[in-house]
Amino acid sequence: MLAASHSRLARQRQVGIAYRTVKLLADATTPEDLFHGQWRGRPSVLDEYRSYLDDRWS
Repeated sequence: MLAASHSRLARQRQVGIAYRTVKLLADATTPEDLFHGQWRGRPSVLDEYRSYLDDRWS
């Protein structure tokens, strides 16, 4: 939807999620950008797979 240049409002309506969530997901350049507030810097069960997940994200 980003590549097709749909507006955020159109994406929100089509996917059925909140506008702020659409903005957060659209503005994220790395997976870490999706974490904010209390989740930032916490250990995760996925930490050992971080390099693999970063490669897949790219």
